[in-house]
Amino acid sequence: MAGAGIDVLVAVSDAHHKGDVRYLTNHDIWSQRAYVVMTQEAGPFLAVAMASQDYWARAASWATEVSWSAAPITEVIRILGSLARRPGDTVGISGLMSLMSLSDHEQLRARISSVTIVDATDVMQSVRACKSEEEIAGLREAADVARAGFDVLNEYARPGVREFDIVSEVERVVRARGAGETLILTSPGPYLRNPSARALRSGDFQMFSAELCGPSGYWAELGGMFAIGHVEESATSAYAACRSAFDAGLGALRVGERCATVAAALLDAFRSSGHKAGIWGGHGIGLDTVEKPRLTAADDAVITEGMAFGFHPHVIDAAGRHGAYIADTVIITPDGPRRLGDPGGTGSMVLIGGAA
Repeated sequence: MAGAGIDVLVAVSDAHHKGDVRYLTNHDIWSQRAYVVMTQEAGPFLAVAMASQDYWARAASWATEVSWSAAPITEVIRILGSLARRPGDTVGISGLMSLMSLSDHEQLRARISSVTIVDATDVMQSVRACKSEEEIAGLREAADVARAGFDVLNEYARPGVREFDIVSEVERVVRARGAGETLILTSPGPYLRNPSARALRSGDFQMFSAELCGPSGYWAELGGMFAIGHVEESATSAYAACRSAFDAGLGALRVGERCATVAAALLDAFRSSGHKAGIWGGHGIGLDTVEKPRLTAADDAVITEGMAFGFHPHVIDAAGRHGAYIADTVIITPDGPRRLGDPGGTGSMVLIGGAA
């Protein structure tokens, strides 16, 4: 805050992007929108939108004050009235352009007209990007839960079994281990999608991705392929191309490199194999599934120790028929990237289902 010239920080979260509120107060919102207000000396003050959230925040958060209103921006305005006392004070809002509603923004500007409002999203994201040892432990815990979900595939992936049936078993296992939220996607290609009633068939080479938050609220992402009997050479070729790109990108995920460099390494690998790039190569991960920085050509952020990435190269064959996908949660250390989903270092994320 001091470096960015911010006198008062306001952070907003909703049920899909919870990270700022959880990071600053340890309160996990499950519906609607919540705000945190703080200065370097005072707070955090938490404003929530429901009486139930108010109750649980008072019981478990470390906010110095909790209040609620069906329109929590009114509580934010009240709190700012006592914190932003000097004309020209700078209020930085994390989530200003992406999470704060237009109506909330207009109310704030109308009621607190003497302050300067700036976007503090990057300020907040830069702090959250470098994980502490406690946070890394939360990421590791989530990856352990996700690996337990992947183990289900070896037992249940058989011809005739529906995607719905497999995912229901994965959900049962990971929820029993404390998963709070899940995003499970699967497809025989070329892109991942929500599970369907489609039954697995002999010859399938299926992508499977499990993203979930563990008991501490930190997310992990694991993804790979499973085969049902003998699969076409073009499908295994796509996997080999994805494996090569994964290794190339992992080699570039180093302290001091730029995110754009990792994206370029993936693209070079895709081109050399004659395959097309699918979705982007990855992103920061933590209390939200997607955080900054992003592993894209447009992101020139420098990779630093303690960053965590959901790293997921995805390739599509030239015909646009087969896709291959490998994902892992990776921690950046001085000695190189550490994969949480592959602690044994085998390198493989292929799981073989039942015989044809």
